[in-house]
Amino acid sequence: MRVRVAVKQRQRPERSRGGVMPGSWLLTGYLLTLFLGAALTPPLALYIWRRTATPARSAFAVWLLAIGEWCLCYLISLLSPDYASQTFWFSLVYVGGSITAASVLVGGFQLAGRASWFRGWRLLLLAIEPVISWTLLATNDAHGLFWSVLAPDPGGFPGYVYE
Repeated sequence: MRVRVAVKQRQRPERSRGGVMPGSWLLTGYLLTLFLGAALTPPLALYIWRRTATPARSAFAVWLLAIGEWCLCYLISLLSPDYASQTFWFSLVYVGGSITAASVLVGGFQLAGRASWFRGWRLLLLAIEPVISWTLLATNDAHGLFWSVLAPDPGGFPGYVYE
């Protein structure tokens, strides 16, 4: 005579569609990296601004502050519990992203000894792309030019998929 014993199997937790699965090691490492980036770049920018004498110190300090803002906003967007706050913080990521390119370009010209090239109207030309990006982001709900749908990555990676 055979006896069957019912063994209750452990069920795996399902990934929620509202964000990443809590407790994931991938999430922990990713969030720790973003936190370190957000925490360490402002003091480093202040140190560079006060203690160095290179021609590109202001552009490098602005670059570091923009990277810190990017890390902080992306970290908060991943930790946000609802869709509205996720999209708000994710849209602020573009502020730091658009400043980094301009500051690297200005810093390169300053290091090359061509700092006088970015005066007046040429500096205003560098501001066109960030202003247009920020305007489109602020009005994205009306036209959907940046994204029509912003959703957490279905594969579980701490990030977003947007169309």
